[in-house]
Amino acid sequence: IGDDTDHLEAHFRLEADLDYEEDDDIVIPNDGSTFEGHFDGNGHTIDNLTSDSDADGMGLFAEIGPDGTVTGLHLTNVSITDGGERVSIMTPLNQGVIRGSSVHGEIQGEEIVGGLVAVNEGEIHSSTADVSVQGDGYVGGLVGRNENMIFQSQATGDVDSDSDNTGGLVGYATLGSNIDRSAAHGDVTTDGSNHVGGLVGLNRGNISDSYATGSVTESDEYVGGLVGRFHVNANHTSRTIENCYSSGLVDGEDDAGGLIGDTTDEASANSNADVENSFWDLETSGQETSDGGEGLETEEFSDDHPDFDDNFSSWNFDDTDGVWEISEAADGAQRPVLQWQLD
Repeated sequence: IGDDTDHLEAHFRLEADLDYEEDDDIVIPNDGSTFEGHFDGNGHTIDNLTSDSDADGMGLFAEIGPDGTVTGLHLTNVSITDGGERVSIMTPLNQGVIRGSSVHGEIQGEEIVGGLVAVNEGEIHSSTADVSVQGDGYVGGLVGRNENMIFQSQATGDVDSDSDNTGGLVGYATLGSNIDRSAAHGDVTTDGSNHVGGLVGLNRGNISDSYATGSVTESDEYVGGLVGRFHVNANHTSRTIENCYSSGLVDGEDDAGGLIGDTTDEASANSNADVENSFWDLETSGQETSDGGEGLETEEFSDDHPDFDDNFSSWNFDDTDGVWEISEAADGAQRPVLQWQLD
């Protein structure tokens, strides 16, 4: 895709799994071409793609344009080492729609690195990144920089960064970002960096019905179990974090919080940044305070606790048309998970 410019608006359907194990260093192509067609992975897998190129803009698709769609495509055992800026497995720039797809492997780049997408200006639905991600800032388990919609998606791999704006799901979420019903489960580690969060490093957008379980450690300033820093200027429309929680260990030098490290805006005292009905685990986080949200004991996340209905009154646990369900976590505790994760 991208090698033949005559087919960039065509429709493709993958009819079988592909395995590149016998090939030597399959370079994931990028010649600047924009894919405006439809690629139906048909539930099939492309396995063992590799690259050790130091080029910028790495990804299977050079770019996915506003009319481009990718569905049902699964990339496994991908290895990208020594990449440049804007590096990912699926595409460095998504302006279209990625739906029902997944990536698995390892990726290493410089600035703006994401497991699935480096920069998302389009929509990502029902997709997963199980990727070990390393970069030098603006690094996320799913997306490096998000400017639009992420819905019902998750990242499960660990994230490691040498600079600022690093998150388990998204490194930097802009004013146009909307993250809904999504999760991050990997551990986030930085080399004394700022704006580091279990879900999002630096957030300027909306986050709803989402959570993070991984630890956030070895960071410097603005460090949170869910969001490192929530920052909205006075002249912008209000942004909200609602019905969210985090349960991972949080370790930072300054402005470290169980849920959010910092929500201070120099211009407006952050009057346009709202945190509603969101919680962190006081016991597993190691944090007694947060700049937004409410701390709960581990047992209070269980629907057996007498205060559960009051604490989670705005959360949708409906059996037939709900968002959340209580399930046993890896540490044996009962906590909310997203219903789509159990399907």
